[in-house]
Amino acid sequence: DGYIRSQKKFCSAAPLKYKCPVSKIITDCEKFRKSYNLTVHEEVFKVHNLLHFMEKNTRFAVSGGRQMVGVTHLTPFQSSDTRRVFGNFKCSKCVKYWMENGVNKSDFREWSNAYSYKDCYQTCYQCDLKVYPYTQRALKKTELHFDDRAKHDVNRCSRCEALHKPCYEFEV
Repeated sequence: DGYIRSQKKFCSAAPLKYKCPVSKIITDCEKFRKSYNLTVHEEVFKVHNLLHFMEKNTRFAVSGGRQMVGVTHLTPFQSSDTRRVFGNFKCSKCVKYWMENGVNKSDFREWSNAYSYKDCYQTCYQCDLKVYPYTQRALKKTELHFDDRAKHDVNRCSRCEALHKPCYEFEV
């Protein structure tokens, strides 16, 4: 899931539409194999198991005769509870530019938020595109009680919009 969402062409605004070529996964596995000096037999076994795992797992959609793989959920976090998690967002429309060691660099605009939820988006501050997190993780104990409510923009949070109140008022 994380590998697919980390691909350059992955669009956080439409996470279910992106399909990653299985050949790219195999190529990256081969690079991994070489960097850790694994034998070819070990790696072929792992790739076969990886494809089998993705076909059996509900988090992945394998299509095109096992040629393409996509995700089946809007967000990485898929739990039955409604607790908040830490999410990283990347707008696929807004590009930022900077100079690093005399080289021009560019990448998509990114932000993080401690008010991220299952299948909920946040709106980009620059272009108003609805963006789903590409990674999510459980909050650390130090972050659970950290009061960053002033930083949480309730007008850009889909959960706040659905609840018609700030989402942090509904925390357990």
